[in-house]
Amino acid sequence: MSEEETKHFSGGRSFEELVLSGLNEIRTDIATNGEMLKGLALRMSSFEDRLTSFEVRFSSFEDRLTSFEVRLTSLEEKVDARLRETRPIWEAVQASVLLLDKKFDLMVKDLYDLRGNFGMHESWLRELDRRVNP
Repeated sequence: MSEEETKHFSGGRSFEELVLSGLNEIRTDIATNGEMLKGLALRMSSFEDRLTSFEVRFSSFEDRLTSFEVRLTSLEEKVDARLRETRPIWEAVQASVLLLDKKFDLMVKDLYDLRGNFGMHESWLRELDRRVNP
C-alpha cells in the first residue's frame, strides 16, 4: 500500500494527527460533560436542600395539625359536657316559660272578663241612677 491512499482518506492529515485530534475531541467532550455534571450536581444539591426544607416545613405542619386536632377534640368534649350540664336547666326554663305563658293567658282572659263585667255594671249603675234621679 502506498501512503497516497491513506492521505486520500484522511483528508491530507496523518494517522497520528487524526488520533490526536480524536483524543482531543474526546477530552473536550469529557471536560464539557464534566462541567455539565458539576452544574447538574449543584442543581441536584439545591433541589435536595429545598426538598429537605420542604420536609421540615411539612413535618412542622403535621405537628401543628395534630395539635389542632387535639385542641378541637378537647373543645368538643367540653361543649358536650356543658350541654349535658345545662340541658336539665334549659328544660326547666322552657317548662317555666310555658307555665308563665298559660298563666298570662288566663290573666288576660280574666282581665277581659273584668272589663266586660265593669261595662255591664256601669250600664246597670246608669240605669239605677236614671231611675233614682229622673
